[in-house]
Amino acid sequence: MNNYKIITDFCSDLTLDMAEKLDVEIIPMEVVIDGEEPVCGFDIDVSDFYAKLRAKKSAQTSAANLDSFIHTFEKYLAAGEDILYIGIAAGLSCTFAAAKLAAGELSEKYPDRKIFLINSRSGSIGEGLIVHFAAEKKAEGASARENYLYLKDIVKRFHSEFTLN
Repeated sequence: MNNYKIITDFCSDLTLDMAEKLDVEIIPMEVVIDGEEPVCGFDIDVSDFYAKLRAKKSAQTSAANLDSFIHTFEKYLAAGEDILYIGIAAGLSCTFAAAKLAAGELSEKYPDRKIFLINSRSGSIGEGLIVHFAAEKKAEGASARENYLYLKDIVKRFHSEFTLN
């Protein structure tokens, strides 16, 4: 059965257009630039963002919180869909831990629904590529469980690198 939603987080570096084409929901995260007020990462102009970094401004993302996951997951669970969440490496952010807490809480409320969590063990384009693989597999007709097992295998063999300046 193909009745599930693929969800990822802002760290996957997928644009909203890419996510729409892949039929993927993205959990937003806030970005703080040089101690200013946090803003949603999707509201930041990419050119402006990199200009600020070149000007030696600091940038930090805050992890997606439990409420964001509960709100997003529940929207699909209540509609009768299962969830396949692919998140930033658990070792890089507490975002994955928030997703795990939300899944535990919502599993009790929706015992007939399944929530599959994939720790991408990556971030940035590496995470986004794993999301892309998941979307392809879903389009081929894979169930949420089949996709989950496929991704678990991919993640074990997958290696990506990125640098932070």
